[in-house]
Amino acid sequence: MRKDSQRTLEQILNLRIVKNKYCISTVIKKNKYCPALLFFLLLFVEVNYCQYVEDKPIAWVGNYPIYESEFVKRYELTPQFRKQVKGYEQTLKAEFLYTLIAEKLWALEAVENLSDTSSSFQIAYSAIEKMFVRDALYRKNILDSIAISQDEIKFGLQRQSQVLHIKYLVANYKTEAENLHGLLLRGLPFDSLWAGRVKNTEETKPVEITYGDMVPSIEDSVYRLQVGGFTKPIYTPEGWHIFYLANKSQNIFDDQTKQEEAAKNVIKKRKEKIFYNRFLQNTLKGAKINFSKGLFDLLAEKIYMFIQGKCVDEKEPRKLPFFFYQADVVEFYNRIGNLQPQANFILFDTKPVTIKQFLSELFFEGLTINSTQKEEIRKEINKKVIEYIKRELLAREGYRLELNLLPDVQNEMRMWKDYYFQQTFVSEKIYNNTVSDSVLHQYFANNYQNKITSEVVRVSYVFNNDVKIIRDVIEKLKTGGNIEELHSQYSLDFQELTSNEWISYTQLKNLLNMSGEIPANEIYGPLKIDGGYLILKINERKEIKNETQSFNSVKNRLKNELLVKQNEQSLLEKTAALTNKYDIKIDIGVLNSAQVTNINLMTIRNIGFGGSITAVPISPPNFKWIELPSVRLKQLP
Repeated sequence: MRKDSQRTLEQILNLRIVKNKYCISTVIKKNKYCPALLFFLLLFVEVNYCQYVEDKPIAWVGNYPIYESEFVKRYELTPQFRKQVKGYEQTLKAEFLYTLIAEKLWALEAVENLSDTSSSFQIAYSAIEKMFVRDALYRKNILDSIAISQDEIKFGLQRQSQVLHIKYLVANYKTEAENLHGLLLRGLPFDSLWAGRVKNTEETKPVEITYGDMVPSIEDSVYRLQVGGFTKPIYTPEGWHIFYLANKSQNIFDDQTKQEEAAKNVIKKRKEKIFYNRFLQNTLKGAKINFSKGLFDLLAEKIYMFIQGKCVDEKEPRKLPFFFYQADVVEFYNRIGNLQPQANFILFDTKPVTIKQFLSELFFEGLTINSTQKEEIRKEINKKVIEYIKRELLAREGYRLELNLLPDVQNEMRMWKDYYFQQTFVSEKIYNNTVSDSVLHQYFANNYQNKITSEVVRVSYVFNNDVKIIRDVIEKLKTGGNIEELHSQYSLDFQELTSNEWISYTQLKNLLNMSGEIPANEIYGPLKIDGGYLILKINERKEIKNETQSFNSVKNRLKNELLVKQNEQSLLEKTAALTNKYDIKIDIGVLNSAQVTNINLMTIRNIGFGGSITAVPISPPNFKWIELPSVRLKQLP
């Protein structure tokens, strides 16, 4: 099958069903590693991990067990440097366990200090729980309702056994399509009309179509054709189409089981779409939820003024699309003034949503604005409000059915709760250091003032808060895509880096939280950072002579650099101190025997009714505390 022709039909008709579930063994077998992607060729797959027959604790943090199943699942699905380095597996396993132990230590400390009442934790926890509740509602009412009969499988296999070689005519208007159809009925050869309308050589060859490639109604029309036959004009969002069957051929499968699974997947996807639409209609039928127009107008105006200030008025304006980093969120909250946080914004009959709650969840999921024009910004915010109302209605239906109490939901929330406990508590207790000018002067004198040369690097990167976009970028890189071109297509503006410009090598290592060497010409990522995911490539690295720099000219950069170092050291020391407060036990036997692979996986979990999330929390590496002399650990025999 010609992939280029197939892609053309997808782009023109948008009829292809997305197939996004694969057997992990199949994906790994087909993947070919190329040298440019040595470290972080990530496979985006959907994995179902089997339950352990005997799920042993691999470690204890106080009375809190870390089970082997959680360790293996998170190890496999967390991107890590050096995973493909031969003989490094045991070291990586130990480092990853220490990172998990640190997460649990800080989670316990957060509970003891009542950090679960903090607003930042409650926002994150509530938003994640709603996602899993909606997902459970989707499984219960849609996925679990799907049944496939043997007759349906037989019908699917019959269609799947054929490959249709299709040509098509496209018209913008119905009358034009009817005129073309009339000419065909009067005997004008299809190829005569077709040859005069194709725009490039790629369109001169038939497109190969198999079962599931088109929406059912169009597929039925095409499969009824005899070779040399053509359809009536058919409307699609891309125009009016007349399909012509140029030829048929056999679709040969080596494995009958895989053939049947492929047919069942098509049937399942189609039924899933039908049940999805039916459930939404029944659940949301008659729902009329209003929101305060006054608050909406005020909110849209505030966001417009903020975007205008950042992307138009500043001397070095930010590029579009504009993404709200955490610093932007804090600044925005400080500016909103008369936007009363507790005022009811979305007016549900019970438990109306305040403007603060709406904004908190909006910023937590990530807000990206694509325009500086007031009306366009109003449209974007309006879409967000409508989407929020729909998802909130679905979540409330899930809570009404007590789906939040299901074991699967509870297990997921236990893992994510620990992660967000750590994130919020560490942010509050660690990342709030300040640096005095006298300390900064000393740091400048010791590290820069007397140095003759410095290392600098040029980097290319892609940054985005949408995990699906990051998945697409990785797939394109795996097939030879150029990261600079992908940057221009997919990247949001990332304040810490400028693509393909020289920056300090030390600054880059601080950004990536790496202490080792970073070779050039290799892809790193995706790395979880403030608000999104970063994919990065070092293009070149060299030594340059230091020019005489005044303290004031580098003060702000050095301040950020020193704060990173201080925060990292403070985190290490305080994590080590917690090992004296909470009893840490590690079962070396279970750790050594835990079966893991050396393949970097990053799994995206698509949430029912919309949204996506990484399959597991991705905690930043935090294992160097183990080297401090104050650490206390016990090893189980």
